[in-house]
Amino acid sequence: MPKQAALRRYAGIWLAWTAAGLFYSTQDYLPRFYRNEPASLLYMFTGWMVPMYICAVVTPALLWAGRVWPITQSGRALNIARHVASSAAFAAITIGLETLVFFKLGNIPLISKAGSFANAYRLMLVYGFHGAVLRYWAVIGLQAIYRASRAARERERESLLLQIRSAELNRQLASSQLQVLKSQLHPHFLFNTLEAISSMIRLGEQRNAETMIERLSNLLRAARSSVMDPIRSTFLDDQACMLIVFSKVNVWAICRCNRRISSSLSSILKRPKPSGSQYANHFCSSLTK
Repeated sequence: MPKQAALRRYAGIWLAWTAAGLFYSTQDYLPRFYRNEPASLLYMFTGWMVPMYICAVVTPALLWAGRVWPITQSGRALNIARHVASSAAFAAITIGLETLVFFKLGNIPLISKAGSFANAYRLMLVYGFHGAVLRYWAVIGLQAIYRASRAARERERESLLLQIRSAELNRQLASSQLQVLKSQLHPHFLFNTLEAISSMIRLGEQRNAETMIERLSNLLRAARSSVMDPIRSTFLDDQACMLIVFSKVNVWAICRCNRRISSSLSSILKRPKPSGSQYANHFCSSLTK
């Protein structure tokens, strides 16, 4: 797999430089064709494709230089200075290779008239140095843009993973809170609640008893819904609703118990003072009514 990825990368490099060569060769040929000037398409094609393919050969070295001396991190000024020197060396080397190839082909009139390689090289430096430097910086700039874009995608991916993790933790926290709430719905709680409702009915507090029954029903319905639909039960609104109803039911039960104790104490205090054992027996029997 790494070998196939490297082959695809090199193929992409060659295709990119081929497209650039075709663009510049047609750009150079079409104006001359429009002005009816003598121009050879083969001459234009060769004059542009040779430097582009030489650039394709040395592009891996340029990409290595871009990785070693990044221009988007700390030490940017020093790395830019290094790239300036490297771009000049790149231009000198690639122009030398171009001159050598054109000398071998012999189909470039400008090179053929130079007479010697040294003269042709100096002529090529005059005409092609700045273009070679621009090609160097085009590669470095595109690499920097690509790396910055990839870093941004990585940051977005990490942010998304953190959000997912945070949502999962919130879900687990909500689930644990719900389990704690459900665990309090034990038989002792139900017994106290039903006992409080029974006391209300015996005392004629029908409206309070109905309210108590309604709230207990809502609490049991919410607990059943959370069991039947665990995904929905993770929402905080449902849990808050259950907690409010549960609290109200507990308050009613505690109030009823306090009222029973208060009434029992009041009845005991109003009666003649009995002996210690009679007092204890009467108090216990009043609590069990």
